[in-house]
Amino acid sequence: MKSFLKKKVKKDTVNNSFNISTKTRGSAFWTCGLSNVICSNRTILKEKEKEKEKVKFFFKLKRKFQRPKAICLAKFKIFKAQLFENDEQIIVWCTKLLDDCPNSYNTICDRAESYRELKNYENSVNDLDNAISLKPYKARAWCLRGMIKSLQKSYVEAISDLDKAIEIDPKSSLSYKWRAFCYYMMKCFEDALLDLNMAIKIGPADAFTYINRADVNRELRMYDNSKEDIEMAFKFKTDKALAYGTRGVIHLDNGRYQNAIHDLNKTLELQPNNAIALRNRSGAYRMLMFPDEALEDLEKACLLEPNSDYQHGLRGAIYLDMRRWSEAMKSLNKALEYHPTKVSPIGNRAELYVKLRRYDEALIDVTRALELEPKNAIALQQISDIYRRLRKYNEALNFVNKALTIEPLNVNTLLLRADIHNLMKRPQDALLDLDKAIKLAPRNSYAYCSRGELYCKLHRYDDALTDLNQALKIKATNVYVLENRGNVYRKLGRFNEALADFDKSLELEPLNSSYIDSDDHDPDVKRNHNGYDEGLSVTQQMQGERNFVSVFSKRGGTYLKLHKYEAALKDFNRALELQNEHYYSLKKRAYTYWKLNKLDSALNDINKFLELKPNYSSGIRLRDNILRDIDERLSTRISIL
Repeated sequence: MKSFLKKKVKKDTVNNSFNISTKTRGSAFWTCGLSNVICSNRTILKEKEKEKEKVKFFFKLKRKFQRPKAICLAKFKIFKAQLFENDEQIIVWCTKLLDDCPNSYNTICDRAESYRELKNYENSVNDLDNAISLKPYKARAWCLRGMIKSLQKSYVEAISDLDKAIEIDPKSSLSYKWRAFCYYMMKCFEDALLDLNMAIKIGPADAFTYINRADVNRELRMYDNSKEDIEMAFKFKTDKALAYGTRGVIHLDNGRYQNAIHDLNKTLELQPNNAIALRNRSGAYRMLMFPDEALEDLEKACLLEPNSDYQHGLRGAIYLDMRRWSEAMKSLNKALEYHPTKVSPIGNRAELYVKLRRYDEALIDVTRALELEPKNAIALQQISDIYRRLRKYNEALNFVNKALTIEPLNVNTLLLRADIHNLMKRPQDALLDLDKAIKLAPRNSYAYCSRGELYCKLHRYDDALTDLNQALKIKATNVYVLENRGNVYRKLGRFNEALADFDKSLELEPLNSSYIDSDDHDPDVKRNHNGYDEGLSVTQQMQGERNFVSVFSKRGGTYLKLHKYEAALKDFNRALELQNEHYYSLKKRAYTYWKLNKLDSALNDINKFLELKPNYSSGIRLRDNILRDIDERLSTRISIL
């Protein structure tokens, strides 16, 4: 659903960085949702501070190394290379020192760290295996090997090594940070939080650790705790860009899109070429329905990181919102070529298939998403909606209940379940869900709209008007509310008021070509034209859809009551262009043709209607009337002859 990338999102969005430092070395940054580790393993000092450190360093070495021995020279070169962050030279001089001292534990670990910096993980692990065999009772090599395995995405093995490091040195803050990283990547957020709490308790805490904990709290939806952690991060004298970027993602995840853009703007003021911040701001613009701005940011990110596969998935989601089906399909397919097991593009492609009413293909994709992430609440919501559209209501109810066990306070899922109960002819169960949704979100106009629509179906028109008027107080431009209030007025015989609401709803959101034949020239996005889905109108809104068949048909029926037959005929024609077997419109158009004395057209429509509804008594009576008038017309012609 639309929320997929939000999580809908989801569900794949910067910035949180996970920093793990070893004295002056060692920080690993991860971006939440991307499962993408960016290594930057050194603490960056300001230039003046660096120069001071170098001066202190050389005075220290001058005192320490007085004898021109080969070992002292090698150590001097290693220290110098470490200060200047020259990993190639560190490896060269560590190797020379190990020729003379092959069992030097710290030298082996130093070389392993530099191999890690150069992403030569195989040699790094070989050195650490050697170090562990030499001194298995020391924590450093266990910790470093755990770090390497986590970078290689072998998280279970990494945790095993880090457990050993913590067992040997229970006060190793670094080991807790890296183990938290592994738990984070395995989506074990409670365990990650415990380790970060311990790392902060042991100290020394830094801005990045607080930022990482803010991200974990975000995943656990503990937004107040996230906010407190970000405030702590801002107290440190460090680069503010990361803190702003992380807070922007927290706002994005919490649905505060304007706040997200404000913080991401701050990040981009400090780091104009931050591709991750651009992607996240693109996501915020997307959720605010500013597709042009979203695409502009995404294109900038693509120029900075042309080989990043993430852009394809986000671009596909943006094109999906813009109803540019062909481009959306190409982008989502491209994203899945890079990562066939990535849930967000799978879910968004399923949403695209739903919009094209190709439900069997949508079902294949969302089933695949749930195989990968069985507890993905958005995917469960999606599959429930697909089964609802396929009229398999028991299956739909089963999956929506699973979604609500994971996110019991999700208003959209409650609205979806209410619609399923409605379609299963269980209005009281539907009302219970709608009452709960309104209690959870009293400023949600769509919740009031759904309950008002259900009250109308139950002929409780006064209650329906109360809810729909309340919805319009919250959002006066809600086209679904106007459409439903127009229908209530129609039921009450207040036809002019009904007509005003129908007209306004279509003025605010008119029918355009993307609802009819968008990209039908492309076989990959060929739409199934078998018709619109049943159910409450708000469920359509959750997919970014609108049932124009229903709107035109109801407005046509209103014109009919006002004896405006030509206007009624125009609306019934539009409805039947969209769904040629919409039986209500067929019957009403037949009646309109009859009143306009177009008897052949009237008979044609009523016969089609009775093929769909053969036992419908009012349809049978109308056909009898039409046939009677045709006989009278024939008799008149014969008498004239």
